Amino acid sequence: EQSQLLLGTRLNHLRVISTVWSTNGPSRALMHTLNMDDLPVLVDVLGAAQLALETVDYDMAQDLLPALGQLLDSEYEDYVLCGLTSLSTLLKAIAPLLREPAATDDDALDRSASLCESFRLLHPKLDMLTTGRGRAAQLATRCIKTLCRLSVYTELKECGQ
Repeated sequence: EQSQLLLGTRLNHLRVISTVWSTNGPSRALMHTLNMDDLPVLVDVLGAAQLALETVDYDMAQDLLPALGQLLDSEYEDYVLCGLTSLSTLLKAIAPLLREPAATDDDALDRSASLCESFRLLHPKLDMLTTGRGRAAQLATRCIKTLCRLSVYTELKECGQ
């Protein structure tokens, strides 16, 4: 009875997301999913929206990072892997914005600094995942190396400082 209710709720959420996706696109569907605060649905949507993550902006990245942090904390390996894969894709998309925010645009500099701080907050989770084995440890290590190259983690020993 309880599992039927959970599955029914998940199916209803996915139907709503599907409608948003078809009418407003994957980015809006992802934002709608984040507002639902439903990790299983988020995992499903992130799996389908990897291409949409390649074109995110500061605001979307800022909204997405706390949810990715929740996935990294999950006891379910699939959720952790989804969070790491999405974080990796997000890093590739946002790298140019972190490397060279518009020097004359104070707002861009502030958003870049805020985004870097959000990435720094994920470091303990990523660091913990690197101590394990398997795909999650490999992806977490790759994410940390990317963040080091972007000078987000310059103060950390993992970056050769």
